[in-house]
Amino acid sequence: MKRKQIVTISSISIAVVLLAVLAVAFGPGVYDRYRIAKLADLPLKSTLSIEADGDISGTRHTYGFMGVGVTDIGKIRIAVLGLRFSGESTGGVIISSPDSGESSGSTGTGDRRFTDRFKDGVTTCTFGGLTFTIERGTLELLGREFDIVDDEPKVVVVGHDGTIDDIVDITGDAEPSEPAGFVQIGGICDTIGKGQHHGRVSLAEIVARPHFYGVGALEELQGEITILDSKAFVSSVGEDSGPLPIENRAVKATLLAGQSVEEWIELTVTEEVPHDQFDETIAQMAAGQGIDLSRPFVFVVEGAFCDVHLHIINGACPVHARKQNLTIEKEKQPFELTLDALDGTLVAVYATDSAGTLTRPATSKHAHLIYFDEKRAARITGHLERVGLAKGAVLKLPKGNR
Repeated sequence: MKRKQIVTISSISIAVVLLAVLAVAFGPGVYDRYRIAKLADLPLKSTLSIEADGDISGTRHTYGFMGVGVTDIGKIRIAVLGLRFSGESTGGVIISSPDSGESSGSTGTGDRRFTDRFKDGVTTCTFGGLTFTIERGTLELLGREFDIVDDEPKVVVVGHDGTIDDIVDITGDAEPSEPAGFVQIGGICDTIGKGQHHGRVSLAEIVARPHFYGVGALEELQGEITILDSKAFVSSVGEDSGPLPIENRAVKATLLAGQSVEEWIELTVTEEVPHDQFDETIAQMAAGQGIDLSRPFVFVVEGAFCDVHLHIINGACPVHARKQNLTIEKEKQPFELTLDALDGTLVAVYATDSAGTLTRPATSKHAHLIYFDEKRAARITGHLERVGLAKGAVLKLPKGNR
């Protein structure tokens, strides 16, 4: 006698079954329309920044959603049906500028890869097999033009055949009160390796984000930027070759990565961590709290540190110079500090498989330290080349990255 099987069907399973039935009855377009309707309900993740000189830049956000490859840029959401990938990335894009200069950037791999190249006032982008341009606030895609600065927010749907299938108004709040996701502006390879270290985003725009934490470098590589709960600490190298705190906030970053965090998980380091075990320790403690290590996240460490070596960049990166066996000119010599022990606050980005974009080769972190310089009676920040954790230091991990 056969045993009866008891099957429990969740509401999610029922929805999936119903969608499958609809797809069979009416074709795959039913599910496509369902996904686009869901995308139209989501607020845009991109932002716009209009500078005093009239230049317009913005943050671009690329991510996967229900089997759709998505890029939010200005007030347009480009949705490519059938483009499946996991993870997300963010970068800065020039939307309108008469500048005749040239710059480029790229993030992500495979189907998630997004590239942008600015030259002679035009930004050319590639994503999901598409190539489109942005000039004076107008995005041109597949023969159609879209005002991505002043028009109402829209989803531009690119169908399975590579043509524009539909254009749908975004009904979700286009200006969320809190920026969502991880922010990446510029990449290490582009800014340092290729010398494309122009200003990409104003510091004022970044610190306007609530509870923001991040690390970066000043335009022209003239100093280090560390942001702690939306307060910026900026340091450069003074005429005496020592560290110089910068109070002027009317500056731009050429490189910046971070995110807004409202709630933290706090963990105490129970034993000293040598510098060569730092990355592994952070990964283990984060994974133990259910944090997704495949996605970049910020973390903070407060307390005592050991085996500290940091620098403040001054027009040329000492790490890059050593790796390439280059000599740094006298006027571009960095400030460097090596100490056995130092108290302070570490702000860092943890990112796997991100060498050349978010991190240096052979490491999964981009870390800065904020410490008090008694000689200058000021807080200084620098880029950490090497650091260990002393027993009793407190690691803070973002709750929202689980």
